[in-house]
Amino acid sequence: MYELLARFYDQIHAPLTADLPSILQLAQETGGPVLDLGCGTGRLLFPLAEAGFQVTGVDNSPQMLNIAGSRLAAKSEGVREAVTLLEKDIRTLTQDPGGAGYALSLLSYNTLMHFYEGEAKSLLRDVARLLRPGGLLFIDMENPFLLTA
Repeated sequence: MYELLARFYDQIHAPLTADLPSILQLAQETGGPVLDLGCGTGRLLFPLAEAGFQVTGVDNSPQMLNIAGSRLAAKSEGVREAVTLLEKDIRTLTQDPGGAGYALSLLSYNTLMHFYEGEAKSLLRDVARLLRPGGLLFIDMENPFLLTA
């Protein structure tokens, strides 16, 4: 789906920063590590890593992850060490690669809307298993009432 859009994604989505303060606050409250599901080119990955959090970004688009990887290569060593990129369908992510569980998981900017109802329910159950006890899931979706007019 994103093979054609990937190269324009950052230009289109650059102004989308309204959710970032809330996400950084949640990461601060939970202490990380953070799982960014549908991470794309790294819109949230890099600010989180730059703020000192360990972040795993998962996306099924090699094109999006190639851009994220190029962006990551240009970052400081500390940021590079804080970020893990995984090319995987988030519906098949069954365990935390680090084994300890995530303190915060993100399904940002309508990522959940990519799935049918049954898939979404299953995904949410699977994400719950990836969280450590007391871990949080942040779901960000557009308000459909604001989209009409």
